[in-house]
Amino acid sequence: MAIKVIQWATGTVGGLQLQQIIQRPDLELVGVFCFSESKTGVDAGDLCGLPKTGIEATASKEEIYAMEADVVLHAASKAHGAHTNEEDIINLLASGKNVITTTSYNHLPSYGEGLKQQFEEACKHGNSSFYAAGENPGFMLERLTATVTGICRQIDSITFDEFVMCADHPVREMVVDLMGFAKKPEEVTVDNPIFKVLTRAYEQALNGLADGLGIQYDKIVPTIEVDTLEHDIEIACGPVPAGTISGQCLTWTGYWNDKPFATIREIWLLTKDTSRWGVSELTNYKSKDYYRLNIQGLPEVVMEMGIDIPADAPAELQDVKAATYIMISNTGVAAIPEVVNADVGVLIPRIFGVYRPDCSDVNVLRDREKDCQKVGHIRE
Repeated sequence: MAIKVIQWATGTVGGLQLQQIIQRPDLELVGVFCFSESKTGVDAGDLCGLPKTGIEATASKEEIYAMEADVVLHAASKAHGAHTNEEDIINLLASGKNVITTTSYNHLPSYGEGLKQQFEEACKHGNSSFYAAGENPGFMLERLTATVTGICRQIDSITFDEFVMCADHPVREMVVDLMGFAKKPEEVTVDNPIFKVLTRAYEQALNGLADGLGIQYDKIVPTIEVDTLEHDIEIACGPVPAGTISGQCLTWTGYWNDKPFATIREIWLLTKDTSRWGVSELTNYKSKDYYRLNIQGLPEVVMEMGIDIPADAPAELQDVKAATYIMISNTGVAAIPEVVNADVGVLIPRIFGVYRPDCSDVNVLRDREKDCQKVGHIRE
């Protein structure tokens, strides 16, 4: 019997998820929620470039809450003007539906015990499960990096870099006003709104990794560095004058035992023409979205990974601006069978065989693992 799925929000990520729900025979689309009135009443197929399905989108949350479904794929943006993601997720869970979100609720304790308790109570009320998917946070640090640590007998530091080429983005309000490119260096600081939003996300990723390794940071320190060029450049959204920002490195570092232990860096570039942040050292930097993991220890580990959309991708994917959207969407879709069959509660995928710096204190590790529901257990 096919798993009944509701798609919540149909932006870039949600639209990609909607395609897979429609195309997969093991999934049955039963409902679509949209924030935009212009999408209300529109067939799900029309919303994602596929043939009509007979399922129309609704802007009524109450209608979605009342539907029967096994799981909701929640893909709402935290930047949405009517931001109610926490309330919406709690209501969905309490209504008896499992929820998989690509919005960053990957480490609920980072929000405080109050929100974690609300999610857990909603799961108990609805006999449901909650799982936070996503790429970064969600996969890159908490799962991929944690897994790789298992080959190390000693780790001195972990650095994970995400490189993003931003020159092709056509909206100047995003690239300049929000992200800070083409501004003077002194105008971009850790107090900027976009940096604060990202801080909440990447603190969750760092804390998720720490939980996996069985440690607790002394503190997490945010910093930002910028790069400039001595000449003008032209990008998709307009000119970038010489002396203004052409590259940024947004950094969050978790200190353990008073030393930098785990660092995540978001590196935004308008050009690869820079000697900063190890860009020139990348061996195969051809992708718009590129990742590098560097573990200092025994053994030392350097891993690079590019994410691209192939030229012969299906027609419905040809207009996708970046492969990361596909990756983010798929982390949610791929988790559906495990989440539907998992124990009630907040789910954390078990990664075993990782590096344990505190392995001498077995009781500490056991206490931490008690807080983790293990995805894949069959619900009674």
